[in-house]
Amino acid sequence: MLRQLLTESTLLSLAGGACGLLLSQWCIRLFLALPSGSLPRVPGIAIDVRVLLFTLAMSVLTGLIFGAAPALQLGRLDPADALRASGRGSASVSTRRLQGFLVSREIFLATILLLGAGLLLSSFAKLLRVDPGFDVSRVLTLKTSFVGPSFASQARVDAVVRKAVTQLQGRTRRAGRGCGDDAAHRAERAVAV
Repeated sequence: MLRQLLTESTLLSLAGGACGLLLSQWCIRLFLALPSGSLPRVPGIAIDVRVLLFTLAMSVLTGLIFGAAPALQLGRLDPADALRASGRGSASVSTRRLQGFLVSREIFLATILLLGAGLLLSSFAKLLRVDPGFDVSRVLTLKTSFVGPSFASQARVDAVVRKAVTQLQGRTRRAGRGCGDDAAHRAERAVAV
């Protein structure tokens, strides 16, 4: 009986972990479908082996922990007493207290998660409506990522950026031009003309 409880809870938690991975894969596809520039570093988002191993470990651990509690409680019961009590539909006071405690904590955590998700979505919607403070209708932006051995030195990156600015100079009517470097990602440059 103990083995059956642990197996059942572990299989349920593995199914939950698989559903979570499937949901995350759908979300990644959604992020990749967004227009480029909406979110930084979107092409780098992926599920790798570390994520899979972590999900597997947490699913198995969760199944074993939450399967062990009823299994240990079942191990302390006398089968004859359990059968007599099940006919009357009564549970011991400690069992009812434990069940009430677990249900109240579950409702509490679900409420906190729903509130947090609602606040996150509300903040994201407000962020999308923020005025950047300048007119972007007549701005040409070129965002590149310099990776690989060809761009190992900063001098090579600077030369490529200068060449791009020079080539764009003659092709557009502009009031000004500029070049920016994102300090968080040193390998990325943005050229606005």
